[in-house]
Amino acid sequence: MIAGERYDPPGFKAALGYKDVGLALEAAQTLEVNMPLANLIAGRFLTLIEAGGADLDWSAIALLAKRESGAPTVLDPEHHPEHRD
Repeated sequence: MIAGERYDPPGFKAALGYKDVGLALEAAQTLEVNMPLANLIAGRFLTLIEAGGADLDWSAIALLAKRESGAPTVLDPEHHPEHRD
C-alpha cells in the first residue's frame, strides 16, 4: 500500500489508529510506564489528521516523510479540489 500510495479505501482509518494509540497511552499513564514510541506515533497520526488524512488508511503516515522531504503528496492543498482557485 505504501509503495503504491494506495491509502483509499482504508483498511483501518488513521483516525482510528490515533484513537487506539491514545488508549494505549492512557493505559500506560495509569500503569506509570513510559511509551516513547507510542508518543511519537500519536504525534505522527495527529499530523496526518491535521493534514486532512483522517479517513485515509493508517499506512498513509508514510506520506508525512515524503511531504517533509519536499515531495508533493495527496496531503498538499493543490491535490484537494475544494482548495483550488
